Amino acid sequence: MKGSLLLISSVIILSDMVNGCPQNCLCHHFSMTVDCRNRGLVEVPSHLPAETQILLLSNNHIQKISQGAFTDTLVLKILDLSNNSISGLLPSTFKGLQHLQILNLTKNFIEYVDNNTFRSLPRLKELDLSFNNILSMPGTLGNNTGNITLLSMKHNKLQKVDRLLLESLPNLKVVLLKNNFWQCNCQLFGFKLWLESFLYRD
Repeated sequence: MKGSLLLISSVIILSDMVNGCPQNCLCHHFSMTVDCRNRGLVEVPSHLPAETQILLLSNNHIQKISQGAFTDTLVLKILDLSNNSISGLLPSTFKGLQHLQILNLTKNFIEYVDNNTFRSLPRLKELDLSFNNILSMPGTLGNNTGNITLLSMKHNKLQKVDRLLLESLPNLKVVLLKNNFWQCNCQLFGFKLWLESFLYRD
């Protein structure tokens, strides 16, 4: 009997090691969710479970995302980085996240978006960049971002949006742009033409 209990204990310990959860986070193995919200984190936790599909990192103090921060979570589908202190994103920040569908970056301090930042996210459907300090957007989000259906850039410091950017997103259904620093001049003419075609699309 004692030997059986020892064996069971060993199996449990081994299971916890294989499916280890980062310190201060909660891991829900049935929903494949790692919940690290409101933990005072200053960086993305390391050694995340490889099977993680939902990673919640909102309401922390993350300022910078290191290269390779998500190399352990290649099946990630939902990533919430809202309400942190992120000021910039490297072109390789999300490299390898081929299955990511929803990316929430609201309420950070992002000022600049590189045209290669999201290029490795072919299944991305929703990209939320609201409530940042973005001054301008690139002419494209990358060659592999054509599946985006929702793009939110409201509450930033945008003065214009390149028509080419919007035309590069053929599946776009919802675009949220209110509360920016729009300048009503010729630079918005291309956006006006795109908006007219968008509104009259089937």
